[in-house]
Amino acid sequence: MIAAGVLIIAALLRAASAWTGLPAESMLIGDVAASVAPGTGRRLLAPVCAEADRRGWTLALLARRDRPKLVALYRDLLFEPIGMRGRRLIMVRPRQH
Repeated sequence: MIAAGVLIIAALLRAASAWTGLPAESMLIGDVAASVAPGTGRRLLAPVCAEADRRGWTLALLARRDRPKLVALYRDLLFEPIGMRGRRLIMVRPRQH
């Protein structure tokens, strides 16, 4: 299971790196977060995005494409889809200057 997770992270980093032109080593991968409470995702991700802006980081995530409200939330937070990984969208939020 760990090896599969490492491969997914490596693929996510490669896709984000190719799309942004930044080296994969300059990117940060976080763990999975989920909640059933409305608004929790925005409350969790907004400070992460703000910190990424301060540090000049690019963010990437895998989004379930069968959850259009989540995809809309990620778009509101400036993530853009760049490809697919299985049934999930690869979404990247480029560095904000």
